[in-house]
Amino acid sequence: MSTSGQILGDALSGERVYFNWQLASQNIPGNYSLINWQVGWIYPALTCRGLRAGFASIGGITVYQSSGSGDNVHHFSSSHLTSAGDHPGSNQFAAGQFGVVHNADGTRNFGAAVSMRGWEGGGPNFLSDGTGSWDLPTIPRDPGAPSAPVISNVDQTSLDLAWTQNPSDGLPVTVYTISYGTATDATGATTTSDVLTKTITGLNPGVKYYFKVKATNSVGTGPYSSISNTTMVAGAYVLDGTYKKAIPYVKDGGVWKVARPYGKVLGVWQKSTN
Repeated sequence: MSTSGQILGDALSGERVYFNWQLASQNIPGNYSLINWQVGWIYPALTCRGLRAGFASIGGITVYQSSGSGDNVHHFSSSHLTSAGDHPGSNQFAAGQFGVVHNADGTRNFGAAVSMRGWEGGGPNFLSDGTGSWDLPTIPRDPGAPSAPVISNVDQTSLDLAWTQNPSDGLPVTVYTISYGTATDATGATTTSDVLTKTITGLNPGVKYYFKVKATNSVGTGPYSSISNTTMVAGAYVLDGTYKKAIPYVKDGGVWKVARPYGKVLGVWQKSTN
């Protein structure tokens, strides 16, 4: 990760264009960074130059541009001492502040480009170009939505949920919140877990339930996952006070037997194969 950087263009007799930047601040709620930038020319102490054109961009957006047909767009002469702003060693042409919006996960790589074209006293025209790119420090973000919960081990009154956490900016999740109920938007009740699984109890046999999960880290809480659903196993409340799978019995000749369902097919009662 970088908090500052520099581009030095192609050298010409020890001189070249430059672009400098420094991280000024980061806005966590807005998910963006502010950077200070400067662009100019580095040159020997004894120099006579006329810079006809200059250009600098950040993230593909132009932040500085200057052009002209003559030699005095940016003119300086250390040897003759005739130009205002004459500073042997370097000359800053422009400076400013630029906002860089980060990606949804808080990361951001940005690039910059700079170039200068001009005239050299007693010599030919010249050109100096340069590019660079850097990774800014990640801005902490809310965690992303977990995957839709996977449902398993369904019985009459309980089931297990499991999910995965989508990548965020690396901040650890502190708690997961599970919302569930008979409404299709999975509202009704909530519970929490500090791991990627949860057993839900106290459900009713034969009822369809909906489930969703969201994650919280030190920055905030992310969105809910997609919704999963299942229907609980039908059951009967038996004498020991628990729900069991409902198995119908009938009395045949004074003996209790497992009931076999029948259906009428073409007017004839037939034994069901299900």
